[in-house]
Amino acid sequence: MTVRVMTYNIKGHGTLLRGGHIEGIAAVIAEAKPDIVGVQEVHRKGWKARFHDQAADLERLTGMSLAFGPAMVKGDSEYGNAILTRGRIAEAHIAPLPGSGEPRTVLAATVQLDSLEVVAYVTHLAAWGRFGTRTRLAQAKAVADVAASSTKPFILTGDFNTSPTSDELKVFHEGELVMSCFVDAIVTHRATRQCLDYIFVDPSWKIVEAKVMRHGPSDHWPLVADLER
Repeated sequence: MTVRVMTYNIKGHGTLLRGGHIEGIAAVIAEAKPDIVGVQEVHRKGWKARFHDQAADLERLTGMSLAFGPAMVKGDSEYGNAILTRGRIAEAHIAPLPGSGEPRTVLAATVQLDSLEVVAYVTHLAAWGRFGTRTRLAQAKAVADVAASSTKPFILTGDFNTSPTSDELKVFHEGELVMSCFVDAIVTHRATRQCLDYIFVDPSWKIVEAKVMRHGPSDHWPLVADLER
């Protein structure tokens, strides 16, 4: 069975700068035809979303099933991660990640894709370059612990805000917890010309292909991988 996975930081507050931002994001997702999408920087209701529910808008525009996991909640507004899938979401929950500053979480959803049941994780680690290294390292260790507890095949997507050779990502590689769906010298963040976005999978998967879609309205380009079991 082939499963297409996407990770996409959609820069939800881009809605403030241009009309049709979320529609443009949905069009990129639809073009890729993924089975599972991990989405970061999703706003619900607040002024940065022009008081729209971006998660619900993406669910409606893509026709996919949705799970949303807030990292920050203030009144009626929420901000966090989401999982979209063409399959059925049987269960979803969030876990808070350590660190001061902007709250971060990891969202986990059990997804039924035809005859295959997988656990999809999505996260967004702390930013601030080298100043955020200690916090990101603690968060990466927490995410790795969550993923390691899965008893089903899993997929981990997210904006990790760090380079492929960083200590934060060694948390995953050195323990042989995951394989990484990227090739050398790719760029996912347009302004910094760095790779910040990743798809990790447990070793039971075969990675067929991974590529960056170099267009869309976000400051991040989405990463797409085809996997086989």
